Amino acid sequence: KIDCDATDSIPKISNKIKIVGVDDQPLTFCEVKVMTDPAVSKDEVLFNLAYKKPTTQSSTDLNGVSLRAVDGKLSGMFKQNTCTHTHQRGWWKVDLLDRYLVDHVKIFNRVDCCGSRLRVNVYVGGVKCGYVAYQAGRQVYTLKCNLVGNSVMIVNPSDYLTLCEVQVMGKPTPLRGGSKVIIGPESPRRDEARSVAVCPDGYIVSSCFVNSAIFRTTSNGATFANGGSWCVAFSSWKKEAVKARATCSVMTNNDNPCGGARKLPLYKYVAQRAAAAK
Repeated sequence: KIDCDATDSIPKISNKIKIVGVDDQPLTFCEVKVMTDPAVSKDEVLFNLAYKKPTTQSSTDLNGVSLRAVDGKLSGMFKQNTCTHTHQRGWWKVDLLDRYLVDHVKIFNRVDCCGSRLRVNVYVGGVKCGYVAYQAGRQVYTLKCNLVGNSVMIVNPSDYLTLCEVQVMGKPTPLRGGSKVIIGPESPRRDEARSVAVCPDGYIVSSCFVNSAIFRTTSNGATFANGGSWCVAFSSWKKEAVKARATCSVMTNNDNPCGGARKLPLYKYVAQRAAAAK
């Protein structure tokens, strides 16, 4: 069961549609069209992972309970009973009930009053995604994350926290540990030829090897690319083709080794210069 809002453009996947009248009013339809794209699969669509999930907050004032931020209602009017409200500065948190790759977070601010209070830090699974600050005339704020976590927390360190809706967008398939071995396509037989093994979304290379049918000790090698999500094997001998072999593990977030406030994915750098038998 997924509720749809007239102003909500997020794709939904279901096998049936039910339209319910408000306050038991009679319904009359001359036509109902359900539009879909047959080329789009479930794994290509981003879902609101926070919708009606369990929520908590540091305190509650003016009956602005925490669950209002995930009720699917996008109004920024507090009197419509769809915005949260803490007592003084505080935090709000949603439990996603599983580990997901969070693509981005959307925050809907209050518009009838006090919008300038929105100056918040956003965390995915305890790792800072970024900072959102009020901009005059704007209600919706989008923060790109690309982090794995089982919760999202929003913290206002200096003022009341009011959220009229929070959407945590990501693919609907949970990431539940374990590793995947990905073998790249065989490279051409020429100098500097490459084979690339690509980890799925939410996974990152934990080891990267040359995987070849011919066992040789040559100058062939393997390295990481694209932020650690690719394993690239390369050949330096024109008579030998190579394949990249990546072990892909669920992304783990770790402190930036350069000491920055943002945290970055952690992956173990492993390179093999000797080709391994298949």
